[in-house]
This record gives sequence, structure tokens and C-alpha cells, in this order.
Amino acid sequence: MKKLFIAIVIMAIFVSCKRKQNLRDLGSDQTLVKYPVQCYNAVQDPNESGVDCGGPCGPCNFVTPPCTYTANKVVIGSSTYSSTASSCSVTGSGQFEFSGFYTNGSYVLDLGTSTPDLSKVYSITNSVPGASEATVNFSDGSFGGLILSTGNVYVSQVGGKYHATICGGTAYSFVTSQTYTITGDVSCP
Repeated sequence: MKKLFIAIVIMAIFVSCKRKQNLRDLGSDQTLVKYPVQCYNAVQDPNESGVDCGGPCGPCNFVTPPCTYTANKVVIGSSTYSSTASSCSVTGSGQFEFSGFYTNGSYVLDLGTSTPDLSKVYSITNSVPGASEATVNFSDGSFGGLILSTGNVYVSQVGGKYHATICGGTAYSFVTSQTYTITGDVSCP
């Protein structure tokens, strides 16, 4: 009797697994995608917080920098400077650029993309940046040209302004023959 019962259970499981499933058409009020088409174009549209996220799209996976600094402050070695007259633009080579002045000189920070990606950590390189890299150059009145060779850049957007936070940056000064830590947060309208 047990063998017959086990055989019936196995047969029932087998038959239920083999049933045919019918595909159905979507109704006029149903969609295959959850968000508007602009949320799949790999571009940060004006009403999105990041590339294909925020606004009418799904939430962005923002990366939080491991360091925090006061907005528009740059720290070179042990000296803190205020950043002013900053701007953002896309360069002729298609890189998003933060540029501006600080108390002791000027800076240029180039991302390897034309639109900042708030979900990406940009590693600092001292050559032309790739898609997940950034170059950061300071022209300082005391230290000369400072090209960062290490560190990371984190981009955020606060009140409609992009902020670039530099964490763990270092650069060598040929004027003083020393390596300096460079950190801070610069923004642009």
C-alpha cells in the first residue's frame, strides 16, 4: 500500500510540473518597464539626480565618501583655503570639468565622463582620465603645480549644485620637494 501511495504522489508531482503554461498579452494599462524611456538612455536628463536614476526614474545608488569636508574648502598639507568663482562645463574632449580659484591659486578637476555619475567612485590618475577616473591639478602660489597622483573623487548633488569631494589625495611639489595631502570639497552652480 505504501508503494502505491508513493507512486501516486510522484505521479501527481510529475503531472503538475509538466502542465502547459499559456503566454498572455499585456493589457493596455500594463507595461513591461517600470519607468519612462528616459530612464534607460544612459544619460543624466535634466530632471534626474544621476544617470538614469532619481526624479521619474528609480532611486540612485549614491556613493558616500569616507571623508567629509566643508563645502568649497581645499586642504593642502596643513593649510585650508576657500574655493571661489567655481564653474562646471564639458570640455572639448567630452570630460565634465570642475574649475575655479582658491585663496592661493586655481584648480581643475576633470572626470572621465561627460556627466557626473553619483553612484561612481572616480580614482585619481595623473594622466587623461578614463570612464571611472579623474585628474586633479592645482596651480598653487606657494607649492607650484600639484598634480594629484592618488586618491578618489566622489560627486554629489546638493541643492542643484554638483560637489566634488577629494579623499586621500596626494601630490608632489617640485618647488618644495615634498609630497602633500590634498583633500576638500569644491562645488559649482
